[in-house]
Amino acid sequence: MQGGMASLGVLAHQIIKIVNLSQFSHYVGKDITQVCTHSFGKIGDKHNHCAHFVCHALNITSSPGMTCDQLGDKVSQKKSGLAGRRGALVRVHELFEMTKSRSRIDSAAQTGIPAKGLMFVTQKFALKNISGKMTNIPKKHVGILCEGYVFHYGNTSDRVTQDSISTFMKKFRGAYGTRKVKQKDGTEVDQKTDVIFVATEIPG
Repeated sequence: MQGGMASLGVLAHQIIKIVNLSQFSHYVGKDITQVCTHSFGKIGDKHNHCAHFVCHALNITSSPGMTCDQLGDKVSQKKSGLAGRRGALVRVHELFEMTKSRSRIDSAAQTGIPAKGLMFVTQKFALKNISGKMTNIPKKHVGILCEGYVFHYGNTSDRVTQDSISTFMKKFRGAYGTRKVKQKDGTEVDQKTDVIFVATEIPG
């Protein structure tokens, strides 16, 4: 059974609670074609599948928001009996808007991290106030927090990954620590920027 098929056994729009590591460990190493039931995504595509994975794993399908059934192959959906069935949310910033009880995580002390929830990361200029909205920029990511680990979809490796919290934060401080800034002559240069981590409860 594919990892994404787990959500088909629950009621529509019933979000799955985070209980323990075994819920998500079976996803590790899987690519998006083994997670998505609506035939959206393939290895090497240009799409960011981190929110897509999280929302399949937790059955987050609530509107408003773009979902994988809107973007996936309709012929495959019909063959699998999923035509007309709402898929998982796919956009990080739209998932962030659904969350509550947000807390900024100090990247050095790693304080205030809940045992279970979601972990978002983006560049600080895209989230000036954690109680507000996240700007839709390319450098944003989300994973599932569970018992000291973050389960997330690695868009470079095209696989679900399980990282310790410290490894996750180190990885994205490096990946998101610069941004392109346009100069007066039209050229772009890399400029250092702060990275912000925010832990939240799952929507619901």
